[in-house]
Amino acid sequence: DDGDRLLAVRETDGTKDILFATAKGFSIRFPESDVRSIGRATYGVKGLELRPGDRVVAMEELDPHGQVLTVTERGYGKRTPVEKYRLQGRGGLGTINLKVTPKTGEVVGVRYVTPDEGLMLITQEGMIIRLNVSGVREVGRSAQGVRLMNLDADDRIVAVAKLAEKDEETEIELAKGDGGPVPAELELEAADEPDDSEDADDAGLAILDDDTDFEDEEDGEDDDDDSDETVH
Repeated sequence: DDGDRLLAVRETDGTKDILFATAKGFSIRFPESDVRSIGRATYGVKGLELRPGDRVVAMEELDPHGQVLTVTERGYGKRTPVEKYRLQGRGGLGTINLKVTPKTGEVVGVRYVTPDEGLMLITQEGMIIRLNVSGVREVGRSAQGVRLMNLDADDRIVAVAKLAEKDEETEIELAKGDGGPVPAELELEAADEPDDSEDADDAGLAILDDDTDFEDEEDGEDDDDDSDETVH
C-alpha cells in the first residue's frame, strides 16, 4: 500500500504475546496464536486499527515477567510491567501506552526489557547517553514518564539501543524511530562499548548508574481508565 513499509521482523516460537506500539502513544497486546500462518508474499493480517494520523513505531515479543520501556522524541520515558497491558483480540484500537503531550513529543522507541539490562539513547544531533533499565522509574500504563535526557530545542531522540550482556560481550539492538534512518556513523558508535575515558564527555556520551535520580514529572496516571480500549 502507498505510505506503508516493513517495520519489524521477529523469529518466534508461536507461544508469545505480541505488542504493537504507535507514535501517538497507543498500543495493543494480543496472543501470537491470533496471527495465522500464511504464505510469504502476502499482506498478512491486521494487528492494530490505527487512529487517523497515527503510525506503528514498534513491535515486540513479550514475556510476562518483564517490562515495556517507552521513550519519546523529547527525552521522556517510562517502564511498565507487562501485566498492565491486558490481552486483547488483534485488530482493535488498543489502549493508551504513554500520555503523549507537546512536552514529551511522539513515541520513538518501545522495548521489552528486564531490570538487569542497559539502554543507550541516540539523538539526531549525535548525542548519546547510556543508562540502566533499573534506573528508569516504573509507572503505570497511561503515565507520561520522567525525563531521561535533556535535549536542545532543535534536537530529538531518533533511536533506542538495548544493551544486554551475552558471553561477556555487549549485544546491541537498535529500535529506530520513525523520523527517518539513523545515520550510519551513529549505528557504528552505538555498536561500540562506551568509552569510560576522560574523552567521553567530548564525544557526547554520559554514563548513568542505578543511583541516578531522573526528573519526576506529573504522570497523569489512570490505569483503570479503559474507555479507549476496543476489542475485536
